[in-house]
Amino acid sequence: MKNLLFALSCFAFFAGCRKDDPARNDGTPVFYVNGTLDGQPLSLKAGVNDYYMYSSCPSDTNGLYEYTGQLKQQGCTSSVCPSSLTVRINDYATHAPLPTSPDSALRPGNYNFLSSQPPSYAVQFHPVLQAGDSIISCTWSFGSNATDPVHTFPSGGSYFVTLTANITHNFFSGTSVASDSVYVTPPSPCMTASIATSNVDQNNGTGDTVQFTSTVTGGAPPYFYSWDFGDSNTGSVSNPLHSYANPGPYAVRLSVTDNNGCSTWKELNVATPHSDSSVVNFTWQQLSSASLFSAVTIEWTDASGTVYSSAGGTQPGSSSFQLISEDEYQPNENNEPTKKIHFLVTCTLFNGANSLLLQNADIVFAVSHH
Repeated sequence: MKNLLFALSCFAFFAGCRKDDPARNDGTPVFYVNGTLDGQPLSLKAGVNDYYMYSSCPSDTNGLYEYTGQLKQQGCTSSVCPSSLTVRINDYATHAPLPTSPDSALRPGNYNFLSSQPPSYAVQFHPVLQAGDSIISCTWSFGSNATDPVHTFPSGGSYFVTLTANITHNFFSGTSVASDSVYVTPPSPCMTASIATSNVDQNNGTGDTVQFTSTVTGGAPPYFYSWDFGDSNTGSVSNPLHSYANPGPYAVRLSVTDNNGCSTWKELNVATPHSDSSVVNFTWQQLSSASLFSAVTIEWTDASGTVYSSAGGTQPGSSSFQLISEDEYQPNENNEPTKKIHFLVTCTLFNGANSLLLQNADIVFAVSHH
């Protein structure tokens, strides 16, 4: 969940600050770091010793925004700048449809530190409906009633997940149940399978034909397929064309075994062309450690260019990150809104077996946002 100009925005100079504006009217710098680092005083101030305040607001492949501020010396354009401090705050939202929105981030309060150990076992779930349908309520087998929950599993492996959804369909409500095997890595599964469908009406409205297409990732071919079409009929080819005697929703299951005996399966609820029933399926996506919601990372780059990070190890119980306040600040040269954030932090910074203690740090940084 930065006389001197301030570079403030998605890697752009902050045009709202003038060269004679590195401090408030009382002479105090607007952006600064005051604390102790490994027992020694640490004091960085924008406008002093050629320091600038930079910030960026990238988003990852999950649509999760990261608000990054960096206090570093003018002229350093690389990602590693000696004697600089960087703060990264991830989006605060705990569950929302992808992509997430940054409007709920940067709230005052206590934040967790991102840690690279252990890996993330958090998974984002999202229901998939027919066009025009809407969800009244959801019940997930892991205990959530949220529409788009994020659930953290205890470890890597394969988990059986079921969604029961109450759906509005053609002005009527109905219940549909979907199940799937969710693979949480590590460890990685030996292979995975997916199913796509397209409708083929070959019976003039008296029946329904569906083209099934399977995709297998991983494993050792040749693959051996076993289909259960949900109407007591089965199949053994990779991409079967199946005709149903009657319209209606069917729970289809595909099992695949590779040449080494590894097996996987996939289930899909199918509404045939002339069906007038509600069906639900769901997608899921494992979130990387770098995408954990509401987590923060502190990085210190020493004078030699060595980077120490709070995410490099497990934080002791004495560590804390408290966002005291966030206030609207001047827009940058791209006319993007910015915020001035004030926070207090104590944490351990790691570089392999080496570590530094950042203690009682009082920090005011700037971040841009959308």
